[in-house]
Amino acid sequence: EGHDALTIGSCCLKEYKNIIGSDTYDRLFPNLYEIPIDPDIYGMDNAGDYVRKSYYGGWCYVVPQKQNKVFKHGLTADVNSLYPSMMHSESGNRYPVGRPTIWSGNYIPVEAIAQDKFYFVRFKTRFYIKHNMLPFVHIRNSIFYRGTESLESSDIKFNGQTYTHYEDKEGNIQEASVTLTMTQTEFKLFQEHYDTVDFQILDGCYFHAEIGIFDDYINKWREIKVTSKGARRTLAKLFLNNLYGKMAANMDSTFKVAFLKEDGTV
Repeated sequence: EGHDALTIGSCCLKEYKNIIGSDTYDRLFPNLYEIPIDPDIYGMDNAGDYVRKSYYGGWCYVVPQKQNKVFKHGLTADVNSLYPSMMHSESGNRYPVGRPTIWSGNYIPVEAIAQDKFYFVRFKTRFYIKHNMLPFVHIRNSIFYRGTESLESSDIKFNGQTYTHYEDKEGNIQEASVTLTMTQTEFKLFQEHYDTVDFQILDGCYFHAEIGIFDDYINKWREIKVTSKGARRTLAKLFLNNLYGKMAANMDSTFKVAFLKEDGTV
């Protein structure tokens, strides 16, 4: 098909740029990592790293009361072409584009909640799961929480006990509150599932949000998928499903090199 990039994701992004044009692409997707912000205020020195703190993977959960039990007559639910169906305008979804407007303070600007806007928000709080709601918050890179656990509260568990406070290195007593960055979508879900204590918005940013920006790309490959068989149909499926992931690729491509230490360990 004339695609010559090294990975399917790179081929997808190159194809998308060709379809919408480089000028349109640069307008929709400026390099957020080149937009400086004050690290003393926002905790990051560029808009790209700020937004990336909100990135969230899949959710897999078992209700504790149902663990290690046998259940029969279950079901599996699947969605066909989930990524392209959510990216297409038929879903009604709007996507953030352009440069962000950043704010600081315990509020969400009125203009940020308009239909044609999408915001990211950073806040500090203690939280507790509501009755009959499912937990989904993960806190990674913290000595107080297991990074893979869907937390029911921000309280700290240690030696079978639960604590609302802890003692820091200087001997000061601190509340077990956490700082989280979320997308607008996840933040609304968080408010539905959890009660909060001492809740405070620290800052955030919002973007203009457009609909249909992927339609031309998706329409092309959906038509090929529907009208083709074999390898060409498989290629169309790959092009429909992989553009999404490539657009979220991390700019940090550094890696580790394995070597033997003096004691013979790796």
